[in-house]
This record gives sequence, C-alpha cells and structure tokens, in this order.
Amino acid sequence: MICLQAVSIGIVVSSGLAMAQAPAPRDLQLRGDRFKPLTYDKLTPEQKVMVENLLSGERGGLNGPFNVTLRSPEMGDQAQKLGARLRFHSSLSNRLNELAILVTARFWAAQYEWSAHRRRALAEGLSPAIIDAIAAGRRPTSMQPDEEAVYNLASEFYATQQVDIYTPF
Repeated sequence: MICLQAVSIGIVVSSGLAMAQAPAPRDLQLRGDRFKPLTYDKLTPEQKVMVENLLSGERGGLNGPFNVTLRSPEMGDQAQKLGARLRFHSSLSNRLNELAILVTARFWAAQYEWSAHRRRALAEGLSPAIIDAIAAGRRPTSMQPDEEAVYNLASEFYATQQVDIYTPF
C-alpha cells in the first residue's frame, strides 16, 4: 500500500513538474487584417527564430509589419535587423532620426510609419508645428539648423532622387 502511494505521489509530482516546465504559450499580439495573425504554436522553426530575434532585440516586441514579414521569415528577419540597425544605431539624434522618418513616411504615404513615428517624434522633442507642416505637405517654417539640414537633404533626395553637392546641410 505504501509503495502504491509513493508511486502515485511520484506520478503526480512528475506531472506537475512537466506542466510547470512546459513553456507558456506566447501571445504574439500580431496585428493586421491582410493576413490572419499567426500564433506561436503554429510558427515554423524559421518563424520562431525571427520572433525570438525581435523579442530579444531592441524592439522588444512584434509591433510593426511583422505579421506580414513572418510569411517569409528569412527575408523578414534580415529586413528587421537592417531596420533596427538604421533606427537604433543612427549617427543622428533620435529627434533628427524621427524627422527623417516622418519626411520619408510622408513622401511614400506610409500611414503606419507616419502614425507610429509621429508619436515617437513628439516624444523626442520634435515640434508639433514641424510635424503638422510635413503632414500637410508644406515646408516647416521654424526649424532649428540641424532640423533644416535633415529636412533639406531628405526633401531634395525624394524630389530628385539625388542630392546636389551644393545643398546646404
């Protein structure tokens, strides 16, 4: 009888340990209505690598276009690494980096980028008047010299697909 109780207790404890060690299902919080959001348990090994890189990287999450780019995880992982490099390791200050992103988002009519980076630009100290002018397709009137340099370079590049050596920046 004691032996049977010991075995029963062993089974219960082992089951409890197995359940405690099983990874909790991840809620990826992927968004978008073009593709049904993926769930962690349905990801391929390649997709899981990309997800783990995003979660452990500077982004710390999957907010962005990743529901789409996970459909081609090898390309998506390389693209997110390039994006993280450009965003988080720029020689520009965060304020100027966000200004460049907003000029780019406006040029391409990239609604998601505009929405996401408008908030960040405000948090980094970019003037709401500058943001509103860019949104309206107008040149901002009261920029600091460093902001004007970034705006001039980006605007000229998008208007002409080149930058003249005499462009003041």
